[in-house]
Order: sequence, then structure tokens, then C-alpha cells
Amino acid sequence: MNGELSKGQEVSNLIKYTNKTAMLTAFDDETFTQHVDRIIVFSREEIGFVLKCGITLRERM
Repeated sequence: MNGELSKGQEVSNLIKYTNKTAMLTAFDDETFTQHVDRIIVFSREEIGFVLKCGITLRERM
């Protein structure tokens, strides 16, 4: 139950951030660490960013 509450709070934080912030033009390490929990390497061509809210964004390289 506690984990679900924290994920809900992280979703809320992410929505607030995306609603108020303009598009980034450069990497911002503070923002990255605020929203990303870890990075998973699936293969040499694909990685995943696991967000603190529980969503995994897969990216091809």
C-alpha cells in the first residue's frame, strides 16, 4: 500500500513538472535524478529509463 501511495505522488510530481516547464534544450541532471529511478540495458541497441512513478520508457540507440 505504501509503495502505491509513493508512486501516485511521483506521478503527481511528474505531471506538475511537465505542465509548468518549457521544453528542455540541454540535459539537466537535477531533473533527471528527480524523476528517474534507474536505467536498464536491454541490449546494445535498447535501454529503458525506469521512472520513479513506475513507468519504463524504452529507447533505441
